[in-house]
Amino acid sequence: MKHDLHVVTALAILVVVQLSVRAGGQMQQAQSISSPTDSQPSTNQPVTDTKDQQKIGLRSISSGSGNSNLYCTPDSTAESTYIRVRRSLVDPKEASDSYGRRIGRRFIVFEVTVENNNPNLQYLLHNVSVDLSKLHGAPSGSLEWSFSSQDLIMLRGVPEKGADYDPRNLTLHLMQGTGAVAGGVTGLTSTAIQDIYGGVAAAFNGPVLTSYAGIFPDHTSTQLNRLSDSAFTANTVVAKQSAKTFAIFVPEGIFLTKSDQKKYWKEPILFLNSGEMISDGTKSIHSNDFRQVSVCVDGAFISEIPATTLASVKYDDSSKAKAGSSVTIDLTGTNFSTTDTLIDLTIDKSQTPPFPPASVSSDGKSATATISLPSTWTAQTTVTVGVESKSTGQKTAPLSLALTPAPAAQ
Repeated sequence: MKHDLHVVTALAILVVVQLSVRAGGQMQQAQSISSPTDSQPSTNQPVTDTKDQQKIGLRSISSGSGNSNLYCTPDSTAESTYIRVRRSLVDPKEASDSYGRRIGRRFIVFEVTVENNNPNLQYLLHNVSVDLSKLHGAPSGSLEWSFSSQDLIMLRGVPEKGADYDPRNLTLHLMQGTGAVAGGVTGLTSTAIQDIYGGVAAAFNGPVLTSYAGIFPDHTSTQLNRLSDSAFTANTVVAKQSAKTFAIFVPEGIFLTKSDQKKYWKEPILFLNSGEMISDGTKSIHSNDFRQVSVCVDGAFISEIPATTLASVKYDDSSKAKAGSSVTIDLTGTNFSTTDTLIDLTIDKSQTPPFPPASVSSDGKSATATISLPSTWTAQTTVTVGVESKSTGQKTAPLSLALTPAPAAQ
């Protein structure tokens, strides 16, 4: 075990120090220690089977008949047509190297790619879940065997705690504490061994601890950064005709015993090919084979609506602006629409209900509208015009509608 390796290394370094003291300061050559290699075959292989290319959105369907709620059903024809999900199981030791030992030991990790082939709309991912129903002989999408990926904020706490309690870091902390205590009691030792004891304590607190930290460097900070960059977070946007790849994490402890977790860590391929044989309707599979599970996504197609702007407003013919008359006004700006744009008109602090423009240019940069001036209107009456979007509720700042030039006195 790697924990034992850390301890053995620390003890070996202490033995070297003791040998150097006994030899009158002559350092004895010590045998180098290397970390054992992991020879387990990786299970991180791309999925090419069309059955693994999920075409589904996630929707919870409640049933009053006592049947299990079902996940992994399309929300719309568009999702079935345009969304593809591909996943591959990540070897636990590879996950450990990438995200930290505690992540690798405690989570089953999948690399997921979501493709959005829609030529017009983006896809907003709300949730990603793993469906283990097939491995337990349950109907596909059964609620009790569907697990959402852990949230990134919760995941970050796992390697952060590992910075203190992982075997490498815990061993270093113990060595640092031992060295601090040993250095503090140097003056309490007998005069006969005080020089030797002080030298050993100094060597331990200096080159020994430095060597240990160099032999086993701490990768927590880079692993946390990698986790933040690649872990799934809610409301991730997949651009139109694009794909996005991320990692999802499902806690092993909610469906694997401690014994099974150790087997999966030690020999993934043997564990995946173990367990009772389950029929999924087309073939028989092992109940522990996580390569057979489905990954489901829940999301919605969205589109960016450009903001409407208002650059200027004026009377089409200021000579027709008279009390009690209807006049045409011209507006310039961007993204005007006869179906989405509303005009906000205020005359002498009295606001009229919003109304659509009478016409809009093909490029959406100009529009016209007809307004009614009250019988109390004069050339000095304050009139302001603004626009708003029905779909987004976004409003522009109102602009003053003034007579230029003012009409001749009646």
